Amino acid sequence: MARLDNVLFFISFLDLFAASLTVPLLSGHIKALGASHALIGLVSSTYAVLQFFSGPVVGSWSDIKGRRTILLLTLICCSLCYLSLGFAINILTIICIRVVLGTLKHTQSLCRAILSDVVPPETLTEVFGRYNAISGIGFIIGPVIGGHLAEYQHGFFYVCCLSSIIFIINLCIALIFIPKSKQRNKNEGQRMEASLWGSISMAVNHLRYMNWSLYWDAFSLKAMLAFSVSILYANYSLTLQERFDLTPSAIGYSISFQSLLGAVSGFGAGAVSKIYGTELAKLTQHGFILLAISFIIILSCSALWLFILALAPLAISSSILRTALSQWSLEQAPKDQRGSVIGAQHSLSAISRMTAPVIAGVAQSTFGPSGPVLISLLASLAGIVIASRIHRKSKAVEGSNKKSL
Repeated sequence: MARLDNVLFFISFLDLFAASLTVPLLSGHIKALGASHALIGLVSSTYAVLQFFSGPVVGSWSDIKGRRTILLLTLICCSLCYLSLGFAINILTIICIRVVLGTLKHTQSLCRAILSDVVPPETLTEVFGRYNAISGIGFIIGPVIGGHLAEYQHGFFYVCCLSSIIFIINLCIALIFIPKSKQRNKNEGQRMEASLWGSISMAVNHLRYMNWSLYWDAFSLKAMLAFSVSILYANYSLTLQERFDLTPSAIGYSISFQSLLGAVSGFGAGAVSKIYGTELAKLTQHGFILLAISFIIILSCSALWLFILALAPLAISSSILRTALSQWSLEQAPKDQRGSVIGAQHSLSAISRMTAPVIAGVAQSTFGPSGPVLISLLASLAGIVIASRIHRKSKAVEGSNKKSL
């Protein structure tokens, strides 16, 4: 049987490949239906709002019910929703589909939780780096294929159908290769099987008794990272269309280029983490500095080639930051709470994605294509300040401990 980590890498790759076929085209599709920039942002925020509320609950639910069960439910939901999206002809239907997806689409978080269960802690950073790299390859080829298909008549419909088929393939892979998890004890297992809502209630109660103060340093930095990147990509396709007059296929190539850089960076994340050792705060501080530099270049450039060049530090820094912050959180989490922690971390990212589309839409309507990039820059600067404060605090504690010895 295939190694479980390789199976999870492939499932994650297919998940992002399927999503990246459709999501970059969604803003343009909604605009073609008559939506404004602000309404496009509102539709995107609907998804993020549900992700915010459902992330911790789904993660906790997987701690109790079993990760495989919840993953299978997620994949079935995604297949049906993406197929329905291809048939949607009005904005209200699209919003309803996004509500369902926002509630249940947590494939990436669930795969990370399963990995954290089976991978030794000392190799977690390296494995997460490979996970981010391999899954990121889906974003290399997905936007290109989706962009080319979208240029045909009824292209968006074909793209959605292809996404649905890929989620069905993922479902089959998960059914065959991911083993069933063992229930904690007989009584709890009986309660879980008795009622769907009962198990969800148990998941909510499970969250109440966790010591969340352990994770806020990593969570706050994760939120800044997600917000700065989400602002940039909220109306990314429209920005490139308005600023450089690019076609959908050319936009797809630009997204794929950045995904390629992110994938390469993911493979090197483990090596970078070893250089910094236990100084994760210092690593995140330097990562946010590199992120801010990329936003400064994007904000000031007037040529397309310089814009594309600025994607390199953006992709490298965001890839390394995602890996380091995931490790930072999971190092402090007991095994039976890792799904909850990953879900909560995903939920904090969803707060950023929830607000980013609306803010980016308003900023673009008010200040033009450069408006969202300026806000991304400010968020990355906030990340530098937070990481610097945490780094100074950790150094002070370390110095105090040395003096006491």
